[in-house]
Amino acid sequence: MEYKFIKKAFSRLGFALIVSDVSATITAYFILWVFETFFPNSMDGFLYQALSQLVPLYCVGIPAAYAVASGMPAMKPDSQKMSVKEIIMLAAVSMVGLNIGSLLSNVLTETIYTITGVEAPDILTETMHDGYLGLNIFLTFIAAPVMEELFYRKMILDRIGFFGERQAIMVSAFVFALAHGNFHQFCYAYLLGALFAYIYLKTGQIRYTICLHMIVNFIGGVVVTVVTGIGLAEELQNTILDIHSSLTMLIYLYGIVVLIAKLVQIINGNGFMLSSGMFPLPKKGWRKIAYLNFGMLGFILLCSITFYRLTFLW
Repeated sequence: MEYKFIKKAFSRLGFALIVSDVSATITAYFILWVFETFFPNSMDGFLYQALSQLVPLYCVGIPAAYAVASGMPAMKPDSQKMSVKEIIMLAAVSMVGLNIGSLLSNVLTETIYTITGVEAPDILTETMHDGYLGLNIFLTFIAAPVMEELFYRKMILDRIGFFGERQAIMVSAFVFALAHGNFHQFCYAYLLGALFAYIYLKTGQIRYTICLHMIVNFIGGVVVTVVTGIGLAEELQNTILDIHSSLTMLIYLYGIVVLIAKLVQIINGNGFMLSSGMFPLPKKGWRKIAYLNFGMLGFILLCSITFYRLTFLW
């Protein structure tokens, strides 16, 4: 009976994710229809770009998912403060996760190309270099970190964290990676999602993961987008990009040192402390409970269709 209750909770979570995806898609098509029908000459304008990128997910999809999940039992993790030093260390570790994840994603996309002959498009890069610079910066640096952390970390983990923190981290990271909808972002979204989930569960403070998410997006995308998008002289642009690359490498190396130190702690028996939760999932077979239910299977299928469409039909 206990596992049936847990399976039902995961199914409802999956249904909330489906509602988010479907409602966002419908809203996006509605906005497209309105502009194509009544304002066809404004399709390249700022208003359409802003509405089509902000409204579907952040104003409709995520609030709709919250409404579906609002009836689920929720328990916020205990609050713990982090020092500035700890935030800096975790920012460096996050950059390591971003780089390792990007490398794995490149391997994945190259494998897909080798097998199918189809080169998976880098949708994020294409989006960042198209459209309005200010809007892209706002979406990447403000909207995405705030809304994604509130949704994929706080909303989800508050509702499944008491089934076991290890399992909750893996589920949260998996759905976060799936929600990105493309292979170029899947691996690093999973690694960063797992790290941010761990931090939220251990601090109970979503502001820390929002801050880290902002830092990663700023260093990993915003800086390059701004430098290449404001029309600097080529020599100056290359100089700034070289400095950015060097600083990023230093941060990356520092993150590796931090990870090695943590690995030593784990070897010495001072590793990650993860709670089994109030209603723990079984150590073996927990994935059947978490994923093999109507809601989660539906969400996985929906995301699989998106992956296929954005890879082979883009």
